[in-house]
Amino acid sequence: MSLLAADKIIISLVIVLIALTLRIFSKKIIKNRFKELTGHENIIHMMSLVVLICVCGAILYLWDVISLFVSLVTTVGIVGVIFGFTIKDIWLSDAFAGIALTLDHSLNVGDQVEIMEKKGTVSRIALTTTRVTTEDGYILIVPNRKLKEEIIAIK
Repeated sequence: MSLLAADKIIISLVIVLIALTLRIFSKKIIKNRFKELTGHENIIHMMSLVVLICVCGAILYLWDVISLFVSLVTTVGIVGVIFGFTIKDIWLSDAFAGIALTLDHSLNVGDQVEIMEKKGTVSRIALTTTRVTTEDGYILIVPNRKLKEEIIAIK
């Protein structure tokens, strides 16, 4: 059974409306859940990108255009895997550690900590880094994965 062009347009519009609705609700949920984590906008943008890719894929499949893009998608997929492995240690582990710090409330802004033989106060917890202001006024920018991997003293 072949769909008419008008049917495909209507289905495409429904897919886009569903995607926009999902984006709005997921944005509200993420903002409420991660409001104390600065950088939660990055999670929203990443989720929006995933939804956009899924919507584009669904529409391309609906219009039977996807067969033309198989080689392009394969190439982009391989580049994406290589890029993912490249940023895994640099950004992703810090981002997941930042989310974990926020969810388990093991560290909060204002806590007195001792890390790397320095004492200070947590002044900001972002998605990938945490800022600690030392007693002598210096600011330590600590990757969040270090806070999850190492033993830190919290007062």
